[in-house]
Amino acid sequence: MATDAIFVRDLDGRIMFWSQGAAGLYGWSPDEVMGMLARQRLERSPDQLEAALGTTMQQGFWQGELTQSTKAGDDILVASRWTLIKDASGRPQSFLVVNTNITHITEQKRLEAQVYQAQQLASLGELAGGIAHVGNVLTPVLGIPQILRRTQKNVDASTQEQIDILESCAKRGTEMVRQILTFAQGSPESETTVNIVVLLQEVIAVAKQGSPNSIAIREVNLQTDNSQSNGLPYKRLPYKRFSGKRIKAMAKLLQRRVAHKSFC
Repeated sequence: MATDAIFVRDLDGRIMFWSQGAAGLYGWSPDEVMGMLARQRLERSPDQLEAALGTTMQQGFWQGELTQSTKAGDDILVASRWTLIKDASGRPQSFLVVNTNITHITEQKRLEAQVYQAQQLASLGELAGGIAHVGNVLTPVLGIPQILRRTQKNVDASTQEQIDILESCAKRGTEMVRQILTFAQGSPESETTVNIVVLLQEVIAVAKQGSPNSIAIREVNLQTDNSQSNGLPYKRLPYKRFSGKRIKAMAKLLQRRVAHKSFC
């Protein structure tokens, strides 16, 4: 506990007690802060502070993370525990606050995440190198259906269907190669505006490709087929902003439900 910052603040936020651990963490001596408003010295996030105050007054205790400032002007992240102190008659009197600096822990986790991501991208990059050659192979395959359509004018329906399947598979393979190569580049996470309906159709298409024939995936138009809406009112879906992580999560969720045969 010697390294923890321990201090007491009254109901108005004025500092009544300041430990040596608090002096070491924040840089102010007890003489510099006694009687001062804590929010003027420490607090960086009014919303976080209000949540701590409100919960402690109602429940007698609160714990969470707070962004605060030191005397040097550095922002730090602390794990904070608040306890409500009452007088002999049971009336709220002050707050006992114990803060632990977790800035270095958060930074370490961020660096570890970056290293892990770099390792993943490196492995994916090796895979992408081989996949790029697959893309080169698919390029002439895409041209074969076009050549067949020009040279084979009077083909039966079965042959035409096979040509269409060949073209569709080649396009799908080319698109999958493009998506993998794009992901392997490790571009920064960003948000983009998408049409949710189109997005869901693409996710369903991906799920269909990875599903066995024993599982049927059906698309239901709730606007025209009220029998499939389970009584839910139809609502036109707007354009929304989605990050790449959210889009990937949606695809994984759908594929997981398909794997358990709970989606139809």
